[in-house]
Amino acid sequence: MQAIVDQVQNVTALIAQISAATAEQSIALSEVSSAVEDLDDITHQNAARVAEGAEASGRMAHQANRLVEAISVFR
Repeated sequence: MQAIVDQVQNVTALIAQISAATAEQSIALSEVSSAVEDLDDITHQNAARVAEGAEASGRMAHQANRLVEAISVFR
């Protein structure tokens, strides 16, 4: 009978360990999820900045062309 009690106690201890490990994994997954959301936000911000940079580059190219045309009068 004592052997059964000992085994039940062992199983109970294992279940407690599994429960603790599961809680730790849950916390870790929550942190990973938060980090992925942060990366997603940063990616969207970077995409917006790239679009702004491309637009500014296009405006600068247009202004450079106009400047070349204006300078060509003096040649």
